[in-house]
Amino acid sequence: MVSDIAHELRTPLGTIRSALEATQDGVIEADEHLTVSLLEEVLLLQHVIDDLQDLAAADAGTLRLYAEQILAEGVLRHVAAAHRASAEKAGVTLLVDSAGRLDLWADPLRLRQIVGNLVSNAVRHTPPGGRVTLHAREDDAAAVIEVTDTGTGIAEEEASPARSG
Repeated sequence: MVSDIAHELRTPLGTIRSALEATQDGVIEADEHLTVSLLEEVLLLQHVIDDLQDLAAADAGTLRLYAEQILAEGVLRHVAAAHRASAEKAGVTLLVDSAGRLDLWADPLRLRQIVGNLVSNAVRHTPPGGRVTLHAREDDAAAVIEVTDTGTGIAEEEASPARSG
């Protein structure tokens, strides 16, 4: 896990450092495009740090959940709307597929965060022209939310063996 975190931090930091060094050396000009790009990298770093804080709180048993009755499709549509611009920029189609009304008892903020992380990764690893689909369905007595994509996928040896139900 520490290796994964180091990788997630190293990539945006390397991008920021390279851009700043190139600007300092006069190789590139500090313009609006560069500023937007660097801001995106900083926001990615902030996201990783926020995730680490949430993980530490969960590990310490201090992560607070505020469960309420929600509709799965509403959560998926909210996440899709939040990621629509980045999907369009990447040339990826983002779809929501919900098999009827599925009521959940969950913390809507945390659920949107989890699904949002999956969608963000799926969009990043799906080539232009590909598709990311958010699914919600009931399987036996369990609610199942899935994010599928037409990207390369994760090698089986890198996939986590843990599954939640």
